[in-house]
Amino acid sequence: MALDGKTPAEASGIKLNLEGNKWMNLIKQSVNPTPQIALGERAKDVVYAKTQDSDTFKPKRWFDREERKEINDILRTFGYAWLSQGKDSLWLKPTEMHHPPSAPSRRCTPLSPRIDYSLAQSIWMAEETHVKANA
Repeated sequence: MALDGKTPAEASGIKLNLEGNKWMNLIKQSVNPTPQIALGERAKDVVYAKTQDSDTFKPKRWFDREERKEINDILRTFGYAWLSQGKDSLWLKPTEMHHPPSAPSRRCTPLSPRIDYSLAQSIWMAEETHVKANA
């Protein structure tokens, strides 16, 4: 099967956004990946937001099952979890919060009134437990 003068990435429809020195940009992207780089062309279909307590990706449109699975698989590798809240559903990654040792509990603030506070806190606590277990 011929590639008609295209790179394997171009032939498969993967856009790596390599400009200028393509080799150097490819090395930089592979050494220091970000969710936006990993999403590639899919990044235009989600909105990234960073708050004091979390990072989120919210879909701009409805994804069919296969598209959502692809995006979910990519974002899971960066520690994001899908938070299903109807039209306010999003991928959520709680950020590390620093509290004094005497603080009785860790607290996440809700992202919006429609997002369930207890679910966001449960996700954050599960991640914290996982990090402690692997330390």
